[in-house]
Amino acid sequence: MKETPLNERDIRAQVHRLKSLPRSEEQPWDVLREELIRTLWSHSENMEHATAIVTAVIDSARGETKFCPTPGELAAFAGGIAAAKQPEFSTGHTRCERCGDTGFVSIKRKVRASPAMPEREYEYSAVCSCRKPTEGAA
Repeated sequence: MKETPLNERDIRAQVHRLKSLPRSEEQPWDVLREELIRTLWSHSENMEHATAIVTAVIDSARGETKFCPTPGELAAFAGGIAAAKQPEFSTGHTRCERCGDTGFVSIKRKVRASPAMPEREYEYSAVCSCRKPTEGAA
């Protein structure tokens, strides 16, 4: 899964999800929204992480605790939600004859697009067998 960088439009959309939660009359939404945007932006590593934080807040909002969080509470939630990390890859050795240490190989394959069309040769790329996830990677 590719990580999506943070952007203002998507951060605002995530904070908008919190608007449905009840909040204190002392917290006008316009002021609270901007502070929640600032907090979510500064405590998220990527958009997937920001989405996971807001989802955790909404999922935990039940019964007596069903209130829109303050910026401090949102920051505390963010600290408890780990960002998903992409696995790191290792080539395993430094002199692969198939890929020249790029990690990718070129494959030619004959393909017929439809029964009425002639068979044609196409070139594809694939991950080389020397490229393996490192131990302990997520």
